[in-house]
Amino acid sequence: MAIVPTGFYYLGTRKQGDPPPRPEGAPQWHPPLLKQVQLTIYLGRYSWERNRGDEYAGLTETAADFGKLLPSRIVLPHPSPRNQMWVKRNGWFEVDLLPALRSRVSLALGS
Repeated sequence: MAIVPTGFYYLGTRKQGDPPPRPEGAPQWHPPLLKQVQLTIYLGRYSWERNRGDEYAGLTETAADFGKLLPSRIVLPHPSPRNQMWVKRNGWFEVDLLPALRSRVSLALGS
């Protein structure tokens, strides 16, 4: 199990939230760290946009899919108080996605 940031440095904050990670961190460090990963959980828009390829347009649509099309990937909103309105607007998140996430994590950990 690994928790891997999109960038490997803290860039501070801005008035509208954290700035995006610098582009050179993930390509340099992710491939060797993520060779044997069974389940990837993307936390927030920056991590998903950095890794999504052309599969989906945005975080909400991909989170709503919660791994059905890409079973080894689950996308979650950033765990920030600023996202409480997103969670309220998307009731499926707590009702459907979180139980699916718990199941997938249990399977990946072999329990």
